[in-house]
Amino acid sequence: NNDNARLDEFCQVLSKFTLRASFIGLQNRNEKFYEHIRNKKDFFNLFNEIIDDNWWNINVRVEETLLFENYYDWISKNIVKYILFMYENYLRERKGHPLLTRLNYFDQNTRTKFNIEHISSKKSNLNFSDKFKSGLLHSIGNLVIDSTAPNSSKGNKGVDKKLISYISAPLMSQNELNNNINWKSKKNITEFIKTREKKMQDFIRTHLLGLDNA
Repeated sequence: NNDNARLDEFCQVLSKFTLRASFIGLQNRNEKFYEHIRNKKDFFNLFNEIIDDNWWNINVRVEETLLFENYYDWISKNIVKYILFMYENYLRERKGHPLLTRLNYFDQNTRTKFNIEHISSKKSNLNFSDKFKSGLLHSIGNLVIDSTAPNSSKGNKGVDKKLISYISAPLMSQNELNNNINWKSKKNITEFIKTREKKMQDFIRTHLLGLDNA
């Protein structure tokens, strides 16, 4: 109320902290944090200090989580959905297409609301190794945002069967899935997921967490 001109700046500072905290599932019980709040200290300094002074080892934990394979099981589903949603808008912005809105993100219609789709299905007919199933299967490289109705219609089909739906979907993050890959080859699928995983990690690092600019 006393400094409305700095609202945008404060939102940026707060977002810088909260996304990191949510990304790693931070459960804060640090008395120093609440002491700042009770005493109404300068919140700009507080949230910057958390990042700059690496409270709770937050920066190292963010880096470790960023490189973790199994996003689907170990990171909050809301955060995974947010990442995929923001990546979709990143692609749209680059192409000059209309962006999805907050109304789209929070849509609760049983047919149109967004959820998380495994590109290579959890119950694929391909006999993947246990190592693949515990890691790469749930990697951010194997996840894409999808609407409930199209997601349900794809079921547990192989990617080669789902590819037509991906390419014709109104979502750019699905359109970019490669038609030249042999989706019946475990080796090719593994290589694709690893390549896309690195691409998604770079996006999260630069455009969401701002680690390259921290």
